[in-house]
Amino acid sequence: PGFNFQKKDGEVAGWRRDLLGLSEAGTYGLEFREYSHLSNNNELREISDNLYEKINQNSREFPPAEVSAGFKSFSSSLFTLGGRADSFFEYIFKQYVQTRETEPFWLERFDKYMVKGI
Repeated sequence: PGFNFQKKDGEVAGWRRDLLGLSEAGTYGLEFREYSHLSNNNELREISDNLYEKINQNSREFPPAEVSAGFKSFSSSLFTLGGRADSFFEYIFKQYVQTRETEPFWLERFDKYMVKGI
């Protein structure tokens, strides 16, 4: 997988080039927010926040394990707490902790998916 910063667009590697695992999407989001903090570059944070918001907008109570490469829709009806999805839910909680619990959005999302969604 890769990300083109100039085009603000991503690329998916693997056998299904049109799908991205939810965990992979979460990894990008978590890392972009950290890079934003370390580099003082708010654009990276906006990319991360936009990624999570697109996932949130396109999901019901519990997001499927795969999203389209452009994060426009979920391309799978596979729901799992296992492979391709598990880390995503961990990363949402990590976002809350890394913001020193100042952004309740992350705790609300964790609650939405892990408490109400299951």
